[in-house]
Amino acid sequence: MKSAVTLELIGRCKEPALRPFMWSLVTKTTLGGWIANTVNGVQLMLEGDELDITLFLRSLPDKVTRWFSIKHINLLKREILPEQTPPKPFRLVGPVFYEKPTAPDRPPCRTCKDKMLDPESRFYRYPFLSCPECGPRYSVTLLAGETREMSTLRTFPRCRTCENEMPEYPFLSCPECGPGVFLIRGNGDPVVSDDPLAAAAAALADGKIVAVKNYDGFVILGDPAHSGTIRLIRERKQQMEKPISFYVNDLQTVQKYCECSPEEESLLTSSAVPLVLLRQKPGMIPEPELYCPDHPSTIGMQFPPNGLIYLLMQSRPDGNGGFIPFEKLAFTGGPVPVDPEDAGGDDDLAEVCRIADLILMHDLKIWQSSGPSVQACQPGLGLQTYRRSNGLAPEPLLLRRPLKRTVLALGADSNAAIAIGFKNKIILSHQMGNIRTERNSLALSHTAEHLALMFARIPEMVVCDMDHTSFSHRMGVQLSEQYRVPLTTVQRHQANAMAGMVEHHLPEVLALVFDGGAFGPDGNIWGAELLEVSHTRFRRLATFSPVPMNPPRERTSRPAFVLTRYLEQCGVELTGELAQLLNIPLPLYREWKQADSSQMTGTHAAMTLFYAVAAAIGAASPQMKYDQQEILRFEHAISGGFDPAKAERLREEFVFRTEADDLFQIDWSPFFRDPERFFRLRKESAGDLSAAFMLSITDAAVQMAEYGATVSKCRNVLLSGKTFLSPSLTRSVQKRLEEKGFKVYRHVITSPDESSVSIGQALFGGMA
Repeated sequence: MKSAVTLELIGRCKEPALRPFMWSLVTKTTLGGWIANTVNGVQLMLEGDELDITLFLRSLPDKVTRWFSIKHINLLKREILPEQTPPKPFRLVGPVFYEKPTAPDRPPCRTCKDKMLDPESRFYRYPFLSCPECGPRYSVTLLAGETREMSTLRTFPRCRTCENEMPEYPFLSCPECGPGVFLIRGNGDPVVSDDPLAAAAAALADGKIVAVKNYDGFVILGDPAHSGTIRLIRERKQQMEKPISFYVNDLQTVQKYCECSPEEESLLTSSAVPLVLLRQKPGMIPEPELYCPDHPSTIGMQFPPNGLIYLLMQSRPDGNGGFIPFEKLAFTGGPVPVDPEDAGGDDDLAEVCRIADLILMHDLKIWQSSGPSVQACQPGLGLQTYRRSNGLAPEPLLLRRPLKRTVLALGADSNAAIAIGFKNKIILSHQMGNIRTERNSLALSHTAEHLALMFARIPEMVVCDMDHTSFSHRMGVQLSEQYRVPLTTVQRHQANAMAGMVEHHLPEVLALVFDGGAFGPDGNIWGAELLEVSHTRFRRLATFSPVPMNPPRERTSRPAFVLTRYLEQCGVELTGELAQLLNIPLPLYREWKQADSSQMTGTHAAMTLFYAVAAAIGAASPQMKYDQQEILRFEHAISGGFDPAKAERLREEFVFRTEADDLFQIDWSPFFRDPERFFRLRKESAGDLSAAFMLSITDAAVQMAEYGATVSKCRNVLLSGKTFLSPSLTRSVQKRLEEKGFKVYRHVITSPDESSVSIGQALFGGMA
């Protein structure tokens, strides 16, 4: 039997958190209805199956009173509904008055640092000290409203001393009332210590590997004074290629080891404390290939982002009962999609126990794994954001025109990030890493709900990627059904371009989107596109000619194997001599070819071309282990020096032809038709070849833009997609386009890779 029940919840119902919290509960059921504010509390109407209503109401006091003070629940009305009554979405009645944004996390301020190191302070050696100027915000906030009850600190009631010291600041904690630190071994056994931070620091100084649980996941630390420790970290993590960065205490240390401009100094010391990519001073860091094997002339540097890391770095025993700071500590760790029920819990802990000798833990529940934001100041370009995450999220991106509706956007599987758009702002979550399984795809819904509750907004539309095989698309369908709101999809390259339009307030643009590929409406994989884009539509004007490629799998991560697909398309046989050059055993190649003969999809992706060319000229990694690996290898070759005149001459080797029909296409097959070219090019320097290839890609991009301008009459060009994380390519294309009279834009505070896709999705869903 279907019925409708209207209730009044009376008590200290904290607006704005209660109504969206009730929405989060009801949308996990089959019920519909609404909730509205009243003088004494809220009025709640539920409609649906009577048994479902009864079960929900029985569970309500336990769920609600964890967060809110409810004194009475009064029944106001009950009516029987016809059985054929269709289900309705649960909605909020009345406006949302909450406009105060959740701030990003901030590093310890000077005052709090001094208190942590002052033996006379009650906060001496206490890492969870924060004040109105510093400390975690986004990482600990669960519901709208800057109160302790709405955060992960709610299980740590403040002591009277903290209440009296800062009654207006809810996150102040001390050793008497706040989270605690403890140390365990890699096998899970506790380490008995009066000072876990000092014990962990002593272990680091002795060459041990120590993991630290931050507010947003685990990082693995080692002392660079022990090169064997860094190698052991790589072996245990089974990551021999991914970059390892440094925590440092001050600018003097940065200047000792790296070239550091005033702009880079400002970036390092900013309130977001991003990890900043810097150029090393030659010979200052021993064995630089240990830290960034694919681009060893660079290193990432970051100041301690929180009190726990800061205090650990100050806790190296001096042998006389005191402490001296570490000059630097090597660290690795980044965004990992987390199981909503296990963020920082058993599964994450089991993984770091496999790697670390000791784990510095705390008893504060965490809900995300994000890693630091990553930025750089590139010569001739300025600021470049590689990862927008902790320290920057959730700062809003402001729009000049308000959105028509509240939109929840789920982004893409790679470098996943969620966005929520409402009024004149789009708010991007932390970056979650790559979604690879059904289980860690739950991180999408987990973060989506957190954003909605954090900003007291419920979605009126869900937007996801067009690719129906992606986890983000499947989660979009699921959430659309759960919230009972419309679902719309956006092609990924359109969304990438629209993210840049949000950043630069552009109403329309010609977008060059070069990346690793995503399905387009025609069933092929796009990825080297010139799109004419507005807020509500796009038109494809130019691309690279497609090459048949396999579905993603292990062997397609081998650049040499990708090259063979270009050769096969051109009718070039893989001879024994050529196979030896490419380091591909012929029997294995024939096995691959036979197994994959019926599983081909045309791909236009620019990154696929990068892999093939890198393999052809001998610049490729044997197997790609992380995003942008080949880009880094090209950048390293160029940074090592090249002859501009020789690069200009060699550009003619990277030959392509153009085709203009309904779609302007760049056909790279002339380069691959002559495999003797590969033997010839291997005699040239890596720097000259890499620079020449970038010049050729620039030629292709300029021809695409010039064609687009004749068709659309627009001369604003946006550079987007993962390929434009290459500063060499970006500089080259920007310079040539500006010489041709184009106005060129690029991603600056957002990243050009897939992590910005949800921004464009939110704009489209809110405007269309």
